Amino acid sequence: MRQAFILTRRGLLILTAGAAARLDAAGQDFWNKKPPSEWSAEEIDRLVNDSPWAKAVRAEYAGDGEGRLRQRKGESSYEGTVLWESAQPVQDAIQTPLPAAFADHYAISVNGFSFSGKDLEPLKRAAVLQPKGKAETHPDLVTLDLGNGTVMLYGFAKDTVNVGPEDKEVLFQARFGGFQVKTRFTLKDMTYKGQLAL
Repeated sequence: MRQAFILTRRGLLILTAGAAARLDAAGQDFWNKKPPSEWSAEEIDRLVNDSPWAKAVRAEYAGDGEGRLRQRKGESSYEGTVLWESAQPVQDAIQTPLPAAFADHYAISVNGFSFSGKDLEPLKRAAVLQPKGKAETHPDLVTLDLGNGTVMLYGFAKDTVNVGPEDKEVLFQARFGGFQVKTRFTLKDMTYKGQLAL
């Protein structure tokens, strides 16, 4: 049976293809139909793996960089997930509080890549969050969780990012180890309990 994997700060989550099919049939917006206490493990996996807050990405070569991106054994490509961790539905799903320093920040993690590097300043300079048609913002915080792989957590101060319900989409882009990941979040889909959840 096919399985999808995502490494989060809570640990490794596994979603089988069969579970994904059942969730598709049940609808993808379960987070707005029932309280978190009633979410199944399969639904939680879906929210952090394939939802408006979670985007599958592929790391593309972008030139030399600080540190080194290593291919995991058995993987045929550099693939991972970008997760908007500060969004309330994601917090309700993973039940792992963000580090205290990330208060008043939009927190976005890049999961699924093995990365080595000690200097985090280049990671700050090489990441941006940009609402469509507006100025880009660099993170002022970056942390690495080296557990079973690497989870890079980026913090963008909320008072520096000009984003709101009127915006259509937000671009997230990051470079590390000579590679780049890039994805867009569609804001109209990122609603939770009737409000934009970022």
